[in-house]
Amino acid sequence: MELMQQWVALGHLTACIPVRPSPRPSTVQAVVADLSSAAALDVANTGTQGSSILRNTPVIALTPNPLAFGSVPVGTGHSATVTIYSSGVASLSLSSLTITGSNPSDFTQSNNCTGSVLATGAHCTVTVTFTPQAKGSRSAALNISSTVQAAPFRVSVSGSGR
Repeated sequence: MELMQQWVALGHLTACIPVRPSPRPSTVQAVVADLSSAAALDVANTGTQGSSILRNTPVIALTPNPLAFGSVPVGTGHSATVTIYSSGVASLSLSSLTITGSNPSDFTQSNNCTGSVLATGAHCTVTVTFTPQAKGSRSAALNISSTVQAAPFRVSVSGSGR
C-alpha cells in the first residue's frame, strides 16, 4: 500500500507526514504527532490494527508555508527566509530545490540545503527573493526534493507587483 502525503499544521510549523491509507474504508487511521520538541517525534496510529506507521522515517517541517511578500515595487527585490527542519526519527537528505509555477522568473532562491543530510532536530535555510517583473498578483512554488517518500514538498510563494 502506497504512502500518502499528509500535511499537519502545528502552531507555526507545517509538517508533512507519510500516512498509509486504511485498507478498509470504514476504518479510520489517525496520526498523532508532536513537533514541539526538535529531539523527537512521537507518533501513534489509532485504528483496528494499532501498528506504528512511522519507523525510521524522515519527516520534513517547513516554516513559513505559505510565504507571502505583500506589495513590492516592480523591479525591486524583497527577500524572506524559509526554514526546513528535520523533525523525524531518521536523517533527512535534501537533493534539490527549485522554483516553478505561474511566475517563476519573479522569484529566486539561494540556500544552504541542497545536498545536505539533516540529522533529527537540525535545520537549513532558503532565502527566497521576490522581484516582480510586472504589476499585479505573482505566484510560484519552492519545490523541495528529499528522502521523505511523499516528496517533493512545496512552499507556496506569492506577492504583488506595484
